[in-house]
Amino acid sequence: LPAELPEGFSYVMGLDVDILSAGQFIDELPEASGIEMDFPLYEQSPDQFAVLFWSEADGKWIEVSETIDTDELSQALSATAEDELYHILSDSLTDLFYQSLTAKKTGVFVLVKK
Repeated sequence: LPAELPEGFSYVMGLDVDILSAGQFIDELPEASGIEMDFPLYEQSPDQFAVLFWSEADGKWIEVSETIDTDELSQALSATAEDELYHILSDSLTDLFYQSLTAKKTGVFVLVKK
């Protein structure tokens, strides 16, 4: 990990998101692009978990706390100059996965237990 986790969180698993396909970085992808990360929860309640992103620019962990419903995904992935981090709310998979969506963010994402 790039730094200690904030107090109250314990590490479960992590991903280092650098490139997608054909050597393209996330911020170079065309409109309506992003990456969805599904962290398996092994049928545990998603309320016990969170995803943190390490912000190199700020030198701190940022919790992926803004929630988005599945019917808003296409709107979230529309072209924008802003970096985006979302926790996806889904009726069908929330008991199996903690789903996060990112656009224009590369770096370390970790699933943590609260």
